[in-house]
Amino acid sequence: MIHQGPKILSPAECANIVARTESTPSRPGGIYHQGAYVDQDRAKRVVEVWYLSPTGWAASLYEAVDRAVAGRTDPRRELGKEADLIQVSRYRRGAFFRPHQDRIESEDPPRMLSAIVLLSPPGRWRGGHFYVEQKEVPLEQGALNLLRGKTLHAVTPITEGERWTLVRWYRGADAQVNLV
Repeated sequence: MIHQGPKILSPAECANIVARTESTPSRPGGIYHQGAYVDQDRAKRVVEVWYLSPTGWAASLYEAVDRAVAGRTDPRRELGKEADLIQVSRYRRGAFFRPHQDRIESEDPPRMLSAIVLLSPPGRWRGGHFYVEQKEVPLEQGALNLLRGKTLHAVTPITEGERWTLVRWYRGADAQVNLV
């Protein structure tokens, strides 16, 4: 199940994130495989990624995402003492991500919540449909979307244009987080 929340970034803020990110070198998106992160397994995922530093220009972005996530989770439960760096992903023609879960049981602590924000405006790409539990879910530019770590999701291949997203994973021992 996906919890679709409010817009947390304006179209101008989304464009600024893309422009700042795109001006720096990217790397292939990795996959967790047999106990280690490896460069992308092209059978499962083809995407370019950037990891944003929590300092400098992205500091306010971290604050906005963390504040929005905290506002959508049950305050009686600890969200997790750890969270991964924000990852910005660019899906170009042919890029995709096969069905997967973000929670990896062998990690300590494992990912328990994924926060996803679409940065691209509508109409900038074709294909690249987002599926949650085998159902297509349209994403709105700048809106917060939350998935539990064990939720199966995927992105179909891009056929034209580019699709940009921002993701931040929150970690904790509890696989269930109450979303409000």
